[in-house]
Amino acid sequence: MKTSAKLAASGLVALLLTGCASSTHQTAQQQLGQQSVLAVNWFQQSGEYQALTWQAFNTARMAFDQAPSLTGKPKAVIVDLDETMLDNSAYSAWQAKNGQPFSSKTWSAWTQARQAKAVPGAIEFARHVTQNGGTLFYVSNRDQKDYAATVANMQAARLPQRQR
Repeated sequence: MKTSAKLAASGLVALLLTGCASSTHQTAQQQLGQQSVLAVNWFQQSGEYQALTWQAFNTARMAFDQAPSLTGKPKAVIVDLDETMLDNSAYSAWQAKNGQPFSSKTWSAWTQARQAKAVPGAIEFARHVTQNGGTLFYVSNRDQKDYAATVANMQAARLPQRQR
């Protein structure tokens, strides 16, 4: 009887302590914000990300070098601008820090600020293409009103370009 009383008392104490536990339930928006912080941190700080971008650009460089050129025609390379050639993670960090979703207004403000840096390996790949007779085309879904700021940002990031 003594053992069963101790067991019952222990169970009651455990039940009471469980009832006193604080709730750490997060809303979906809070969880998404926390995941965004972790993703931006990895994107901006990890050696793995930098190694992967260099590897991708080195592979692209080899493919460019090995691709046959048509008689009298330069080789052409088409690349997406955002997150391929320009790193916009500072905008994503601002979003996460301020709990702001994407909006055309804040994206345009970011674009006008001309603060995006080149993705690791992008400058070297772009220069290799242009210095070896290739033509580089940048594709973007940025708004036309941001064109001048985008070109200025590309120049600041040292991405080679031709006038359109």
